[in-house]
Amino acid sequence: MLVYDVTDEKSFNNIPKWIQKTQELASPNVTKMLIANKCDLNKQRVITRERGEQLAQDQEIRYVEISALSNLNVEDAFGTLTQDVYNNQVCLAAEGCTTLTVEEKAKQACCFH
Repeated sequence: MLVYDVTDEKSFNNIPKWIQKTQELASPNVTKMLIANKCDLNKQRVITRERGEQLAQDQEIRYVEISALSNLNVEDAFGTLTQDVYNNQVCLAAEGCTTLTVEEKAKQACCFH
């Protein structure tokens, strides 16, 4: 989970660095998810949903907006990530499992609200 604060431009701008570090240090098949935290703070928000979704789409990863404070979408985010990890492992373990194209990955990296 790569988490940024929607009220903090700097935290959002650091996400590409953390994605690069993940690619350098983790397994190539690691499951990633972009988490926008503090989505309940609409008046203080500086990172739009569209910017977050675009970054996730560019990186071919799932995007989720949560509020840790109000527990909005937190359980869903963990459940979705768990299911994605499981599905990825099943796919890797299956014989004849093909690598997804960029278009197929983009379809799977859907955003839920």
